Amino acid sequence: MRTLGTALAVALGEPRLWLLATAGFLARGGIVLFLAPLVALPTPVSLTSFFGTDSVTVAGPSLRLVAVIMAALLVLVMAVFGGSLVGAWADAEAHRLVCADAEAAAATGRPAADPGPLGPGRLLGLAGLQVTALLPAALLLATSVGEIVTVGRNEFLLPSETAVPFLFRVVAGAAGPLGRVLVVAALGELLASLATRQYLAAPGATGGRRVSAVAAYRRALALLFRRPVRTIVAWAVGSSVLVGVVAGALITVAVAWEQVRAVLLDPDLGVVSLDSADPTEFAIRIGAVAQAAFVCLLFVALWLAVIGLAGLASGFRASLISLVVSGRGRASYDGVDGSQS
Repeated sequence: MRTLGTALAVALGEPRLWLLATAGFLARGGIVLFLAPLVALPTPVSLTSFFGTDSVTVAGPSLRLVAVIMAALLVLVMAVFGGSLVGAWADAEAHRLVCADAEAAAATGRPAADPGPLGPGRLLGLAGLQVTALLPAALLLATSVGEIVTVGRNEFLLPSETAVPFLFRVVAGAAGPLGRVLVVAALGELLASLATRQYLAAPGATGGRRVSAVAAYRRALALLFRRPVRTIVAWAVGSSVLVGVVAGALITVAVAWEQVRAVLLDPDLGVVSLDSADPTEFAIRIGAVAQAAFVCLLFVALWLAVIGLAGLASGFRASLISLVVSGRGRASYDGVDGSQS
């Protein structure tokens, strides 16, 4: 319980950690999650109008369609690469803040050595380390993509519930394959979280040398096997808090957005003519415009607030894992319980 309280105090007391955790969360795909409830997917008719009726023929896809798909894949790869770098940088800086925090030093009995900033090479290495841990989940997702696409196509053409956002309907319909991917991804993320802290350990805590990605995984596995309960519980608690906060935030955003759409689709919200001969109609329309503007401002404030709350949860999780891994000095980085040294 003391470690949980310390992690929360560090997250609340260090605004930079909050901001870094938010940046890392958004860069790793959080921004997609929070934009998904706001985006209306194109209809089959609009897609046909955009690509043309001859985009797919008996001879295969048209050159234009192939070019669009290739461009989309290129943008996706660049986004994943950039997001991985930003996420790795945010993790490194957040870990430095936790190591230097007075609350953490008081809780662990000694200040942790400052690991120092990452150079470009080490930053690429950390990003590669974190991406590698998710490759098994990516491969499993690739084998399940057919089933997921089928569910998505069915929901796109014949929605089972129009009041529910498309993303939520697909997740519910493909719960089986997505659940398996989620379990494998969670195991990979656990290992990556531990290996990240080992990789970022200060040279003084690892025998005067920097830890390679392979050595970081080896040390992470050693720590996991020597102190499984404390390590797994800390990761599970931090991850559960983050998932719970994000899920609640997404539901809040989706519900609020439906209310905003209802206001924006109000028939009274039309073009306001200054030459309107009917003062009553003019007043009604002005009132509708003012109400819509106020509701939109409230929604933007809510949207930013829940993203910040998700960032706080991410910061709590990051500080909790850092405390568990590095809180006992060099022995923890070596994967050995400090009480045995």
